[in-house]
Amino acid sequence: VGNVFYRYETLATDWLMAADRGAIGVLSNSYWSYSATSGKYLNALYKALFTEEETLGKSIGEVLQKVSHGIATNLPNAYDIANIHQLILLGDPALVMFRISKPDYSIHADRIFLQSKNPTLALGKADSLQVGVVLSNVGKSETNRIMSLQVKRTPANGAAVVSNYVVRAPTLRDTLYLTFPNSGPLTKIEVLVDDKNEVDELRKDNNTATLRVDWERAAGLVGYPASVRPDRLNPIMQVSINGRVHVNDARLAASPTVVVVLTDENPLAVDTSFIELYLKTCESCDFRKVPGPQISYSLDSPNRLRATYPVPGGPGMYTLLVQGKDASGNRVGDPYRIRWIIEENMELSTVRVSPNPANYYAKFSVPVSDVPVAGTIRLNIYSLTGQMLEELELEAHPGENEFYWLVSQPAGLYVYKIQVEGRGYSGKIMVR
Repeated sequence: VGNVFYRYETLATDWLMAADRGAIGVLSNSYWSYSATSGKYLNALYKALFTEEETLGKSIGEVLQKVSHGIATNLPNAYDIANIHQLILLGDPALVMFRISKPDYSIHADRIFLQSKNPTLALGKADSLQVGVVLSNVGKSETNRIMSLQVKRTPANGAAVVSNYVVRAPTLRDTLYLTFPNSGPLTKIEVLVDDKNEVDELRKDNNTATLRVDWERAAGLVGYPASVRPDRLNPIMQVSINGRVHVNDARLAASPTVVVVLTDENPLAVDTSFIELYLKTCESCDFRKVPGPQISYSLDSPNRLRATYPVPGGPGMYTLLVQGKDASGNRVGDPYRIRWIIEENMELSTVRVSPNPANYYAKFSVPVSDVPVAGTIRLNIYSLTGQMLEELELEAHPGENEFYWLVSQPAGLYVYKIQVEGRGYSGKIMVR
């Protein structure tokens, strides 16, 4: 606690004298201490207090003597010696902090939970389930201790099933995951620690606990009960327009379709509050929430919610804001935001090719106003003498279509021709 004599009413005194909530002892220096030296001493002290067999059950004064002697006889420097001389215990040196001679393994009903082995499936639909058991040791720590554990599962119909396991005992606390096949609704799960009574413990009355299962409620959850494993994971959201992920200011045909897919590790429902869309139809306009009835919601799977929104309106600039959350209220993070431009007539005359000249590839940007479901874009590469050298055919969609031509021709000047549903455009491209 630093210099114990730094002021008349010391911090150490405050801690010792605080009624019902103060410290039982304070270690401090009579003058300035150094963090590295104090840290070295405290590490040795904690090891002696909690892990070394010979100091368990010893008084705090005896423990301090052993720690000081160990440091003083193990190549100390001047700071170590000064720290030992200046160290002061404010408290009773005869106090024994721990009188633990045996381990004490403990299990409680609120530390047993049930979960689906497949985190994307609810308990009622998963092939395999897992019992999670939070096992604690509130007694003496013993390393490499092996012990038995029994799990008894009682189904809604039929005889109970008993499974026996051999597990590594925790030094302090550990969570065990025990897998078993899902054979139907369960009413309770009983856990018995050290069922063979092979471990000498301080107590045995805390070795058994029972989880009561409300299967009607649990069947729709990934984990039960929810209070044992609170949902703190954010869902994942994907947004596409006309089946593609666009960059800002992309040129699109009128009436594009926005699709939002929300995915979570826990089951979702057809709830309009899980996916919310906000739209503004000009740069100076305010965002307006899209009414729920204009959005079509559906479940792709128990963990995937889909929202489909056909955006109405004519030419102009549109900005969409999308926010998503799961059943526990966890949001996806920052709202997704995208801006696009609707052009009344998207002409092939605005085809863009870059880079031009090209070395290894060229990106073609082809605007298309309207194409049928099975529309195509055809790209032909010709020599200057009119010989067709390459032909590519790609699927077209309303809006701006982007695709790449990988250069396979020698350096020179070439002619490209683009055809979309009977309309054509041509230009020249240089290969270096």
